[in-house]
Amino acid sequence: MIDEWLPSLWRRIHHLCRFTHPFLEKLPTAQRPAPKYSLQIRKLPPADSVHTHPEVASAQQEGEEGEEGEEGAEGEEGEEGEETSAAGTFSLSRPLRARVQENTRITADDWQQEVRLVVLDTCEKGHKKREKKREKKRKHGGGVVYSPGHVACVLPRNPPHTVDAFLGRCSLDGALLIERITETGASFASYTSPHASDPFSLAHVPLPITVRELVRSYLDINGCPRRHFFQMLSYFATEELHRSRLEDFAATDGQEELQRYCYREHRSVLEVLEDFSSATPPLDYLLDMIRPIQPRRFSISSSCLLHPGHLHITALVVRYTTPFGKEREGLCTSWMAKLDPGKDRVRVWIEPASPTFPLGSVPPTEPLILVGPGTGLAAFRAVVQERHALRTLHGQDTGPTMFFFGCRHESKDFHYGEEWRRYREANTLSHLYVAFSRDQPHKVYVQHLIKQHGAQVFALLQAGARVFVSGSALQMPQAVRSAMVEVLQEHGGMDEEAATDRIRAMEKRALYCTETWL
Repeated sequence: MIDEWLPSLWRRIHHLCRFTHPFLEKLPTAQRPAPKYSLQIRKLPPADSVHTHPEVASAQQEGEEGEEGEEGAEGEEGEEGEETSAAGTFSLSRPLRARVQENTRITADDWQQEVRLVVLDTCEKGHKKREKKREKKRKHGGGVVYSPGHVACVLPRNPPHTVDAFLGRCSLDGALLIERITETGASFASYTSPHASDPFSLAHVPLPITVRELVRSYLDINGCPRRHFFQMLSYFATEELHRSRLEDFAATDGQEELQRYCYREHRSVLEVLEDFSSATPPLDYLLDMIRPIQPRRFSISSSCLLHPGHLHITALVVRYTTPFGKEREGLCTSWMAKLDPGKDRVRVWIEPASPTFPLGSVPPTEPLILVGPGTGLAAFRAVVQERHALRTLHGQDTGPTMFFFGCRHESKDFHYGEEWRRYREANTLSHLYVAFSRDQPHKVYVQHLIKQHGAQVFALLQAGARVFVSGSALQMPQAVRSAMVEVLQEHGGMDEEAATDRIRAMEKRALYCTETWL
């Protein structure tokens, strides 16, 4: 491990070269370092309500999810009918607070996996008197503009019961008003200057803000703590056993034990604090010890041509069991699953598609081969909707689109099944092939259907079709690639080496693109 000699290396470089770097001031020492953040905090007079005091208005505006407190955001999108570009207007430091219009489970109620369709209104700004203006704006194509392949960045919030538990454990008054957060640079955990676009700093937090809102909306108290967290927590432990244990976790030779205790079980910041109850860091240290909540990125699963003023997210609610039987949930997807349509809001902004997955740059007249089992279909639903809108609403011709989808049962998890069939009947989809892997004695996956319909696949490849594969990063991507190689061998008269070279050449030219996740 480099930990033991890295500090001496930097100091030696400084001695020989007179080299200076903020890193030299942030190296860990046996003494507790100064806090990274300096806070200006004020307690409101007892007679004032946290929800009505004028000085808390801007803090509450960011946090409130209901009807009240949103009028101040009106007018950010321009005049009636004016479109807001997907890139530039909204960001981490200035997200769109989009109201939830629909939140629907699209898998069967008795199915083990919960996949949801969340529809966000990107025109509606929360002021009932302007409903007519919003409707006119939506009809003129207003709202956030995005293209197939663009990504919706969602900033989730912590559950209320977790926030209450954290405030109680750390003896924090949630009604305190934070007026200023200044980064002093004293910590050794961060070496970069704060910037509003940096999700690992607190520069994007709106001020003033209450302590409760800061914890609820910006501190990842449900995430796994970093090694730095244990080092800093040890400085505040008043029980020797706790201090010794925390120091072991922070030490180089204690990483295997830390892996077993924390990371294998996905133990949260709050759980660690509860385990080491004698250590209670003050808020200025906690802001350095706990990482900010990170935005979650979802491929947008709608076309703004077909759904102007709206944005669709297709999300699998993450639930899993740890090796020791602890039930866990993903912060963002479990929060999204509970959002109340018509009331709750989502902080969201749009980012461009990955350059390695340029789905939106494909001209609508070019042929496409799409392979997207499970929630891998999200971006493909967007591009198919886009082509359907061009055909039916604008009278434009579109190229052939072949779609391979895979799931376990037609009756359980065939996401948007009827919608795909309608697109096939309208000839927006020239080919629709679905693998229901458990609806027959033998398992059938998308790679089997690619080989089964190899003649049609080869014909589209010869016509210049671009291939996009999206979904789980386990066996599926390689199995699909191997199936494509076999198609080229069987129907193109190539040997395995030539077929593999062709797929490799397509990958280099972004004609065969893969986007996967674990």
